[in-house]
Amino acid sequence: MVITLLYCLERRLPAVESTAVTAVGWFDRAAILLTVGLTHLAGAMVGFDIARNVTLIIAIALVTRWAVNEASAAVAGLLILILNLLLGRTVGPNGEATYEWWALTLYPAESAVAWLLCTALFACALALPPSRRSKT
Repeated sequence: MVITLLYCLERRLPAVESTAVTAVGWFDRAAILLTVGLTHLAGAMVGFDIARNVTLIIAIALVTRWAVNEASAAVAGLLILILNLLLGRTVGPNGEATYEWWALTLYPAESAVAWLLCTALFACALALPPSRRSKT
């Protein structure tokens, strides 16, 4: 889903975008918000931790897209998931599996801290301009 969203954001239509009545960036942001909203709607059926993790992956992809490029953005979210799964799980003092404080994707769905951090990162990602590259 993230790769499809990034593909749609990376269009090269300068003539259309320069003559549009409404800024096309508003439609881009609306598509991103709609994707996150639909994910949270589906989260009611499959679990809100999945919706939180999709929001986190989209936020990381948007920040990476802004800082580096689209190819890196598609991989960054998956890399975060893999690192969380490999390095974020630990064994607690009682012998049960637990997670590190930084492994947001492993937090339970009820964790307010994980929700707030993911929401803050997503809000910051939406506030970024579409790309640092020049539009030529």
